[in-house]
Amino acid sequence: MGNMSSFWRVGVVFLTFAIHILVYLTAREDFYMLLGLFTGAFWLYLLIIEEYEITDVFYMVVALRVFWLFATPTLSDDYHRFLWDGEITLNGKNVFGHTPSDLIVLDEYDTSLNGELYKQMNSPDYYSVYPPVNQLYFIASGLFSDTIYGRLLTLKILFFLTEFIGLFALFRLALSKKIAIGKFSLWALNPLVIIEGIGNLHFEVIMLTYVLLAVVYFKKSWILSAFFFGIAISTKLLPLMFLPLLIPYMGWGKSIKYGAVAGLTFLVTFLPFLSMEVVLNMWSSIDLYFQSFEFNASIFYIVKWIGELTVGWDVVQTAGPIMAGVTILVIAVLSFFPKKTWGLSLPTAALIISTVYLLMSTTVHPWYALIPFGISLFSKHKFPFWWTGLIFLSYSFYINGTIEEKPLYLFIEYGLLFFLIVRELVKKSRVKKEIQMDLT
Repeated sequence: MGNMSSFWRVGVVFLTFAIHILVYLTAREDFYMLLGLFTGAFWLYLLIIEEYEITDVFYMVVALRVFWLFATPTLSDDYHRFLWDGEITLNGKNVFGHTPSDLIVLDEYDTSLNGELYKQMNSPDYYSVYPPVNQLYFIASGLFSDTIYGRLLTLKILFFLTEFIGLFALFRLALSKKIAIGKFSLWALNPLVIIEGIGNLHFEVIMLTYVLLAVVYFKKSWILSAFFFGIAISTKLLPLMFLPLLIPYMGWGKSIKYGAVAGLTFLVTFLPFLSMEVVLNMWSSIDLYFQSFEFNASIFYIVKWIGELTVGWDVVQTAGPIMAGVTILVIAVLSFFPKKTWGLSLPTAALIISTVYLLMSTTVHPWYALIPFGISLFSKHKFPFWWTGLIFLSYSFYINGTIEEKPLYLFIEYGLLFFLIVRELVKKSRVKKEIQMDLT
């Protein structure tokens, strides 16, 4: 327990809820109000994680999430596509085989519900890119209500129940001292986790829940661990990047077995949707997404700017594959050498890969930062924690509905992030030198 009096601790709790209510009522176009509120929430979050016992934090965590259950997302409109996919699947169509634009013109799909969802959708000409586990959540949301809000509330309850399992597992790890006790508070009360997770229904928190379960069962039952990891891949494809990292830590034999179980789990979840046409359609949407969308990028924008200055045209078509190749190269370098070569823990290696991937990406939405942040809970690195506070600057893209990047805010976000990364690297190098000097 910290030094804050009981009166102030209660006051901080009420203020925390008040700010969350105001965030809920603020549109993303009102960037300065949104940024001020988020900054206030982040500051209160820093106070809470230092001043409250872990059991008190657990109750607060649950209460905040229950509050966000009833909030309609204001910072993202993705949920319209979620509900559309669920409705179309319930009507017997494969969402990976038909775009919303293809179906809305057909009489049997021209309903008031579909019409409202279609009008609010941000990608009606794209095939669905959401993997099978997501689709199961979407389908379940359509089983108990015929209204948009009713289906949205059902989806949020499913989110809450799933994330609660992960939160409870993290809580038990902290109580058993298998991770630092403050790690639970660090994740569970983080404003970005709450707002972009249960608030705006982004599946990164669900995927990380399944990754966490894979970690929990890693030593108890590698088969069960691999099963949960396969479910994580079926939620967001990104965990595939981490499978090769098992080679230097488990050896080729066990890694292949683990990967086979995870891969089989993924394939089984995909079977109801699977065909060559579906794979091609899904890949075309993913490919078009990465070619057409640019948001809150870092190194990508620098490469693009240098290309325009030197050759006079957009070099993205050339530079894009090269930047993707950098991530693949990093994965290969960290995966195909003995563990002792780099002296990195498995979480640190995964953190490096996830960070490089995002720094090389054309699109980095705020909720993407939750991936390195979640991984960092099992390492000593702190820059992903600070990134969850900085990345909210990316909402400057929507100031007053202008829909364009604001270089100043990008510079602040990534300038501070790169400073924090370099500072950690320098500090680690200094500690290594001191240890070597002591040994000699």
